[in-house]
Amino acid sequence: MGKRKLAGGCTNCEKWSRIADEISFRLFLCLMALLAALIIAQAALQYEPVRNWLLLTERLEGIPYTGDAFCISVFSVV
Repeated sequence: MGKRKLAGGCTNCEKWSRIADEISFRLFLCLMALLAALIIAQAALQYEPVRNWLLLTERLEGIPYTGDAFCISVFSVV
């Protein structure tokens, strides 16, 4: 029994191959953009003014939490 040809010949295969290549190229560009953003963000966080402007935890360091603002007391629930 002979091999069957797909409808439209190999142009359908080539179309899907081009689409897959385009998608993989765009995913690669997105990955490179995210990697560049990560490197820039890490470099920016090395400078004290930028770190204080971006991160709340740097400003809260050394300041204790007061009261039960972030937890529920078990004994107060009736």
